[in-house]
Amino acid sequence: MTAVGMLVGAGAATASTKKKAPPPACKLVKAQPGNGNGGSVSDQSLDITSADVASNATTLTSVIRVVKLATGTQDTATPTGREWDMNFTVNGKEATLQVYDGPFGTFASTGQATLDTAKSEIRVNVSLADIASKLNVPIKNKSSILTNFIVTSKSTVEGPAVPGAFGAGTYFQTGQTDRASSPARYLAGSSSCVVVGK
Repeated sequence: MTAVGMLVGAGAATASTKKKAPPPACKLVKAQPGNGNGGSVSDQSLDITSADVASNATTLTSVIRVVKLATGTQDTATPTGREWDMNFTVNGKEATLQVYDGPFGTFASTGQATLDTAKSEIRVNVSLADIASKLNVPIKNKSSILTNFIVTSKSTVEGPAVPGAFGAGTYFQTGQTDRASSPARYLAGSSSCVVVGK
């Protein structure tokens, strides 16, 4: 083999042994449907199946999936309100994203909430700047690691999201609840099955 042929052959070998990119993160938190915290969850809108977070350089999206999500007006099991929480830790600091839904509408404690009944998903889109300033949890793209995920749901009495209103979000919990947790790790900005910002 000529010197040129040897170089080409060496290059091909290097290319073939190149490491594959890790698969997209998906279902960082998994839960068994029907097993509530301390009992069964009869409301399918509160029965957690899985959850994820994903981020890019500016935005973080959290997704909580349930068995079958109904809108607040359709969910006769919890007419006074519902709440879903996503909690995680970054560099020893905890962040919690909350979504409230009930007679006063759907809103998030931080960011924008969306209820997707077609996919049975509760989503929150929030800027990394807001997470840093409002929750005091800085997240750096390609550097920060999110872990210690805790996802909860509960039936509540919802309060209005009005500045200065007493009990904005939730006045108090009324009954059934579900909880799932995971020690999974997510590197901020890495590939995910969740589309950031949607």
